[in-house]
Amino acid sequence: RSAQQVPVVWHGPYPDGVARLGLLLAEGLEAAHGVGVMHRDIKPSNVLLAWSGRPMLLDFKLSTEIGWQNQRVAGTLAYMAPEQMEAMATSQGRTEHPFDPRSDIFSLGALLYELLTGRLPAKPPNAEQLAPGDAAPWLAARQQGVAAPRQIDPRIDPGLEAIVLRCLLNDPLGRFASAGELAAALRTYLGWGPSRLRQLRRRRREVLLAALSATAVAIGGAIYVSR
Repeated sequence: RSAQQVPVVWHGPYPDGVARLGLLLAEGLEAAHGVGVMHRDIKPSNVLLAWSGRPMLLDFKLSTEIGWQNQRVAGTLAYMAPEQMEAMATSQGRTEHPFDPRSDIFSLGALLYELLTGRLPAKPPNAEQLAPGDAAPWLAARQQGVAAPRQIDPRIDPGLEAIVLRCLLNDPLGRFASAGELAAALRTYLGWGPSRLRQLRRRRREVLLAALSATAVAIGGAIYVSR
């Protein structure tokens, strides 16, 4: 059976499902980059879930060869890497630097961030009123930094948060050097050992909360009886 025919198991906590989806997309991106192709427009509407549950990266109409120079920047601003936004805002929409696959990694990180938190990593306050190619406000919002996912939802695991935030660094040199490296990090995160530790931490929190609730009930009962 082909990889697309093998069903993907999605049991487990929601953040782990996001990580698994990210791993499969990173593996697809690794294959594309391996033959010299950049996608340049990774976003939710360009991801399709097959009947097996496997995500497929679609719509390569804006793709280009890795390393091309002096080419027009294209894509969706909400998921675009800062270096591409800067070229769009300051260089008549063209970049003098070679296309770098780490821009695709940023876009995938933005997609994973949105899946985890329900919001984009950065968004100008008047985004809905902006013209489609008005990159300057998006770039300004991006340069203000990205809120840590755990500030939005403390249930997100620190390890997964670190992976996503590394994808979203403004400096491409700080991001994962390749889609394969990102896939390896997600594979390690989803490994049996780390997953088991996360389960134990969740159960410990549940036991602690149950104990605190029982203690509160006992104290409340004691106060009532003493009256």
